[in-house]
Amino acid sequence: KLEKHCHVLDKQAKSESEQQAVMAKQLSDMAADLAIVRDRIEVHPWREDTARLRTELEEPIQRLRDAVEEQRVQLTAHAQVFQGTQSSVVSQSHAISTLQTETGDAARRAEAEHLALSMRVDQMRTDLS
Repeated sequence: KLEKHCHVLDKQAKSESEQQAVMAKQLSDMAADLAIVRDRIEVHPWREDTARLRTELEEPIQRLRDAVEEQRVQLTAHAQVFQGTQSSVVSQSHAISTLQTETGDAARRAEAEHLALSMRVDQMRTDLS
C-alpha cells in the first residue's frame, strides 16, 4: 500500500515537474515577446503608450513567475513527502524482515520442543509397557 502511495506521489511530482517546465517555457516566450515589444516601442512613434504596454506585458509575466514559484514550492513539498514515505517503506520492510526471521526461529524452536516432547511421551509409553 505504501509503495502504491509512493508511486502516486512520484507520478504527481513528475506531472508537476512537467507543468513547471511548460510554465517556464511560457515565461521565456513571454519575456522574448516583451523584449520585441520594447524594441518596437523604442523605434516607433507610440512612446507615450510605453508605460501602459509595459505594464500590460509585465503583469502577466509576474503572475506566471509567481505561478512557477508556487509550482516549485509544491514540487519541493511533494518531494519531501515522497522521501518521508520512502523512508517509512524501507523502515517497515526492515521490520517485516526482522519479524519473519523471528517467526521462523520461533517455529523451529517450537518444532524442536514438539519433537522432544513426542520423544519423551514415546519413552514414557515404552517405560510403562
